[in-house]
Amino acid sequence: MLRHTSTNNNQLEKMSLTEWIAAAEKQKYFDVSDAIKDFGSVGYYIIYLKQQGRSEADLIEKCLTTPKKEYHIPEKLIAQVCSLITYNEVDLNEEYLAHLDALLTFITEHSGIKPIGKHIFVTNECDQTRMIQKFENSEAYQKVISEKVRNVDVIANLIKGVHDSDLLTRKQASQKIANIIKNPGKSKVMRLLEKFDNCMKVLRKGISLRDTQKMAIMYAIESNSNLLSQVNTGEGKSYIVAAIAIIRASQFQSVDIITSSPVLAQRDSAEMKDLYEAMSINIDHNCHEDVEMRKQAYKANVVYGEIGRFQRDYLLHHFYRKNILGDRSRENSCS
Repeated sequence: MLRHTSTNNNQLEKMSLTEWIAAAEKQKYFDVSDAIKDFGSVGYYIIYLKQQGRSEADLIEKCLTTPKKEYHIPEKLIAQVCSLITYNEVDLNEEYLAHLDALLTFITEHSGIKPIGKHIFVTNECDQTRMIQKFENSEAYQKVISEKVRNVDVIANLIKGVHDSDLLTRKQASQKIANIIKNPGKSKVMRLLEKFDNCMKVLRKGISLRDTQKMAIMYAIESNSNLLSQVNTGEGKSYIVAAIAIIRASQFQSVDIITSSPVLAQRDSAEMKDLYEAMSINIDHNCHEDVEMRKQAYKANVVYGEIGRFQRDYLLHHFYRKNILGDRSRENSCS
């Protein structure tokens, strides 16, 4: 523990020997190669795999640090690969590594980034999106980002909370939701979800919700408290959020959807508008600069917007008496 701690940690000096021993027994430390250290943030994903006790971490590290090639790697891609490994969705054998090498080579050749003679870890959101759009339909991508078929029972068993103290309670709650999905019966929520799914099939040319998405949606709806849910890249968060918002709006009239930027708020509200309208739900965004347009926007059942825009209008409404929000409540929000 001493070897891995910083030299200016004053708190350690106040600990007794007994406390030192107890703390040291809880620690896990991993050594990574100098190549990974030079590679920067990607080392986080390698260490994550090692923390999960995955032997595949060494193979991934070797693949990503080969000096014979230069890779331009989107952060989203390596994050998804590590997630698939963690949940046993892929078998990391020589064949899979060959597919990964082919995909990384393909990405690098078409990345549009000037070669610098060493690996580049791409973290810029716009650059990643642009790169992914180029290769997400390629055969190489499909072979690397491939998941084993899972039904709702398997998915329910995989769900866990960060601070779970009672795994049995979590599994029972997850299985209860899985049973509702399998046997909708008279569930009003499931009828709404099935209607949304049917609208998707019509408006999105056959695309429908996967069981993973249905579990995420139902978990949020059936939760009796605030819920923070992790959804991996490529799992269709936009559809999950839209379905949750539609069901909540049907129950409570208004829902605010908080995005990371006003650009995403305008994009998602425009792209999802037909689905909302098919479900008889009004939708708008609060990115208008004109105050009167924002007043009209807040009359919609669902409003998309960046957090700063919601804060601005809250202050204008409550502190400056601009009456922008009308009688809209803030009881339901999703991000």
